Amino acid sequence: MRVARLTMIAATAALLGGCGAVANEDQNSDISTSTTRTTATTPRTTTTPEGARTRRDSANDEGGQKVVGGPGSPAVTGATGADTATVPSTQQGVPAGGVAAAGTVGSSTGAALALRPFSSNSPWNTAVENAAIDRRSRQWITGAQQRLGVVEQAGRAPRRERRTINAGLFINTRRWTVPVVDEEGAVPTRVVCRQLPPYCGDGARVTSLLVPADESPLPQYDGWFTVINRSEGVAYDLWRARRGRNGNVISYQFMRKWDLNGPGFQEPNTVSARGSGLPLFAGLIQPEEIQAGRIEHALAISLPGPAQRNYVQPASSTDGVGQLSSIPEGARIKLRSSVTLASLNRRVDARCDDPAFGLTARDDGTVDRSVRRSACTPYRFPGRTNRKAAEALISALKRYGAIVVDRSRVPTLYAKLNYDWSQPLRDPQGRLLDGNGRALTQAQLNASGDVSTPLLRGNEIEGLKVSDFEVVEVRGNILKFPALNSVTAQSSQGQTRNPNGQTFTPGIP
Repeated sequence: MRVARLTMIAATAALLGGCGAVANEDQNSDISTSTTRTTATTPRTTTTPEGARTRRDSANDEGGQKVVGGPGSPAVTGATGADTATVPSTQQGVPAGGVAAAGTVGSSTGAALALRPFSSNSPWNTAVENAAIDRRSRQWITGAQQRLGVVEQAGRAPRRERRTINAGLFINTRRWTVPVVDEEGAVPTRVVCRQLPPYCGDGARVTSLLVPADESPLPQYDGWFTVINRSEGVAYDLWRARRGRNGNVISYQFMRKWDLNGPGFQEPNTVSARGSGLPLFAGLIQPEEIQAGRIEHALAISLPGPAQRNYVQPASSTDGVGQLSSIPEGARIKLRSSVTLASLNRRVDARCDDPAFGLTARDDGTVDRSVRRSACTPYRFPGRTNRKAAEALISALKRYGAIVVDRSRVPTLYAKLNYDWSQPLRDPQGRLLDGNGRALTQAQLNASGDVSTPLLRGNEIEGLKVSDFEVVEVRGNILKFPALNSVTAQSSQGQTRNPNGQTFTPGIP
């Protein structure tokens, strides 16, 4: 039997000397390529079938660039949506606002990020509902849905393949998302970098952090971990973190320190625990927000095909592996005003009128119908799903939009990992509520099986597709993430930040 293997273009780009990533790991591949002399990369082995996305979180293609030091979060200029004036620091955070919670659920671990972080005029906290649309929006949105790869078959030359991802927008709640802790219930915990000091980011002089003893990073999901220190007004993002066997030491491979009063992004060509150089905890969906039915900040989103090497601020680097003509990391997308929860019901892709749409011939002569099934099955809002949460998310995606922070197997938003999102919706009297916030009837309560509605399942807005979004106008230059032996960022117009300039391997058009 012939076995076809899809290896994402990250591997090809790295072999050609492009992309600029330390390691490009892909959920569809058993290959991991490294372009530095730092510690070896272990490929991920956990994958998520697209058909199981309502039960398990979407796989993240996090590779990232984790070896360059740099400032934590200086007040620099942004290029997406809001004015590009220097972002000053302000008093810590702004209340997220909200209305009385529709239900009573358990509290999260700590009060981490009950107030939205960063300055009020940070890109994360500025509305874009009336912002102009970028002239490249249609082209970028098309590219964002396309994954590039190399198909290898025994006895045949490798060939490039482009796949269009029509999957709906999923919310990671249990895997490939970020645990966030703060001082509540925390104890001083020793932290140790597993690399040489120059490659540790901001962790070279940090020897201890306040971390609850019962909270730990999950190394199988890139070891993302955020530690909030409210008294100092800072947060620490860790990458490839894990707690030692004795429990009182957390080791990591990179740390970035963020000013909670700052702009929420960095100078160009500065890396972080994310491939885009942005904070792990920025744009994260919080339990308090879902309970209140209101989200007052931009969300973080990952897409299947962000551009290789190109990025725009507020991103400061990229791990994109898509076409150069695709959307750059750091761009902000917003939901079209015509899209509502009601408009999604029974919706079918207009291209389904073409009987040949979504059908692909396989090498063995059979026909792959997966794209057609995904796009042409009428959407129905799932049962036992929180409609109030869906409405809050749709409202936030229209008002604040989402900033592209990473690449992923399917379009993905992120919810706080260390919270029990399965807790049922209840009213103040403790009665179980349905997805519309109404108390369950006695007949519903007597029905067999689980009749409760979880606070968040992950499929609340799976009826949304990338094509439902448009790109907010980018006002700054498109920057290039340079080779690893450089500290120079180059714009797409060929202007460099120092006289030496840069030479880049040709990209994939």
